[in-house]
Amino acid sequence: MRYRVGWAVPGRVLALTHFEPIVTEPDFAAIMADTSAALATVGGPFHLLIDNRLIADQTITSLDMILHALPQLERSPLRWIAVVLPDAIKHAAAALPPQRRGEIRLKHVASLAAAFEQLASVDVGLNPGQVDQAFFEPAPAE
Repeated sequence: MRYRVGWAVPGRVLALTHFEPIVTEPDFAAIMADTSAALATVGGPFHLLIDNRLIADQTITSLDMILHALPQLERSPLRWIAVVLPDAIKHAAAALPPQRRGEIRLKHVASLAAAFEQLASVDVGLNPGQVDQAFFEPAPAE
């Protein structure tokens, strides 16, 4: 499995995690399809956690880039996006200001723990302990 898209906290935190350093065109198309399928199940406000720790590309993804790639997010009740920067540039997270478009905000963070903390800080009903940590680990090889 090269990536995983799904609910790390059912109905509250939609997550994308990568298990390979390169995102291929077929990966991106599948990620878009999986994200659309998950969005079809949204019942209320939610957050998005993008785990880019293993990504080789050192581009800092902006909110505009995310919304351009997945325009359906802008029509959803998405509230916050936490993007974990690739390990090679995670040191830059602290200097990056939050971004906003309408009701959607984005914050770059240096780690999964920081992403969980960020989302819990903006959603009083969300506890970092609710996050399925196993979601972010690759499935064992068969």
